[in-house]
Amino acid sequence: NLRTAEPYRAEITVTGTVTARGFIQGVEMQDSNFTSPPVETCLRRQLRALQLPLLVGDYARFERRLGATVGDISVINEEPQP
Repeated sequence: NLRTAEPYRAEITVTGTVTARGFIQGVEMQDSNFTSPPVETCLRRQLRALQLPLLVGDYARFERRLGATVGDISVINEEPQP
């Protein structure tokens, strides 16, 4: 969902809560250098699907800066032409 003609580094800060059962809840995203609701939806879905090792106690909070290099449009990621 992040396609561009010029490569760049996409970054976003993610905060959330890891429950005692190892699931991530309450995901919040901020300080991104891109605007793409589909990317944020995908990241939320992927994080909620993870099951981490069980924690001692009730929960844990986390905040991480995530990033990825977004390359140029290629035959792998370009939209099919009709």
